[in-house]
Amino acid sequence: MIDISDEYSFDEKVMSIRSKCVQIYEYMNDNKASLRMIEENLGIPKSTVHAYIHTYIKRYFPDCYGTLRRILVYNKLHHSKPRKYW
Repeated sequence: MIDISDEYSFDEKVMSIRSKCVQIYEYMNDNKASLRMIEENLGIPKSTVHAYIHTYIKRYFPDCYGTLRRILVYNKLHHSKPRKYW
């Protein structure tokens, strides 16, 4: 895992990951979006969005992670099929 905590780092990969984390947080917080909606609108694969949320955002932006976690749990409870339909 790449360390993105240094806010003065101008490494291209670090800047890219940090900007994607911010995009994911802002979009998800503003629209109460699901991972699939983020994939469609931001063009970031669902698995990458999931990985960024549960690694980078969880580690480096813990206050944002709490908000995103509540949105994910809400979406899972209210937007998925009941288990009997699997």
